[in-house]
Amino acid sequence: MALQDRNYFFLVCDINRLKLSFLWHSSILAPFRGKLTGEIEVRGQSGPLGLDFAFYSCLFAVPLQFAICYLLFAVFRVRKVRMFKKFRYWLEFVGLAIVVRVVPLFPLPFLRWLAWIVSWPVFYLDRRSKRVALANLEAAFGDRYTLKERERIARKSMQLLGQSFLELFWSPRINEKNFSSYLRWHDEESFQQHLRMRGERGFIGMTIHFGNFEWGNLLFAFRGLGGHVLMQRFKNDRLTGLFQRLRESSGQKLVTQEKSMLRFFKLLKQGCNVGMLTDLTLKMSEPGVLISTFGLWMWTTVMHGLLQSRTGSPILLFVTTPARKGYDVRLLEPIEFSPSATPEEIAQTCWDRFEPVIRERPELWLWAYKHWRYRPPLDGGRYPFYANPSELFDAEFNKRFGSKTGQATG
Repeated sequence: MALQDRNYFFLVCDINRLKLSFLWHSSILAPFRGKLTGEIEVRGQSGPLGLDFAFYSCLFAVPLQFAICYLLFAVFRVRKVRMFKKFRYWLEFVGLAIVVRVVPLFPLPFLRWLAWIVSWPVFYLDRRSKRVALANLEAAFGDRYTLKERERIARKSMQLLGQSFLELFWSPRINEKNFSSYLRWHDEESFQQHLRMRGERGFIGMTIHFGNFEWGNLLFAFRGLGGHVLMQRFKNDRLTGLFQRLRESSGQKLVTQEKSMLRFFKLLKQGCNVGMLTDLTLKMSEPGVLISTFGLWMWTTVMHGLLQSRTGSPILLFVTTPARKGYDVRLLEPIEFSPSATPEEIAQTCWDRFEPVIRERPELWLWAYKHWRYRPPLDGGRYPFYANPSELFDAEFNKRFGSKTGQATG
């Protein structure tokens, strides 16, 4: 039970105990009070152990009052909350299902225009996301950009996110015959080079929330490099199936996070391709790794590092950037890892390839996300306002750097 709910419950108890106390000692419950407590009408007589019968009255009355209060709380508070949440989840599903049906009926240029028009006021009305985005930009770049420039970058980032969602809903109209009108490799020769390096092995595709990362996966599938892509479940699980069908329209297979490590390991051993995002902050209770991003420490996934070190599969890094017509999928420079490379080194090396791309075009990254949730024990002043200290994070930080923590914050 949440703290707010507990406080509400005890408030209900205090109020209702006053009511029940009055009812308990009134003439209405007189016939039943004697049966429940053994209280007799003759005053001054004692019950077992020589205690006054008033004691037994209180002994049974208080738990009974508490039980009635809890029952009232369960009926009128918890059930209402659960019913409201179920109703809200149902409305979300129905509304989004309608949007998914309607969006493909419109031309793509109109949807892009609509996304940019609607996202403009949303950026200023959604003050929480705006504040997070501006704090992230200041933490990452310091005084490189003025406040107006940070607002412009954050606004474009949110507009592009809205556009990406509408384009995802429109993606069932893309097929093997027309995909080249919307998606292409930034450098075809680089793509062929990656194919030669891969050979017959499966690869680990890695990207970040940059540009239209949703459409980047489509090109791999339409060029015969489809595989299994990691997807996080929604709190409203009905939406999980809806987004899964959208993302599988190109032939990709979606895998949710349950036992995903073992499943990906088996798939790579079979020569299949797998893909995932690498710029999400994990909870400290989840297995992860510390990496330095823009000079700030982030607790993020280590799955790609573990998979590469155990299978030897190549890691393919890519980003999806807007082009004049559609998007270009840009493959980053191939990485050759030594057999002795640790998962932590692999994860850091991958990020080090992505960071210059973000610095080059910062408006394409997802700045409204809380990337740096934990503040390290030293030099935490640079971190955004939402970053909090964590004993588990401090333990991982100290375990990795030991006495060198003073040098690890740069």
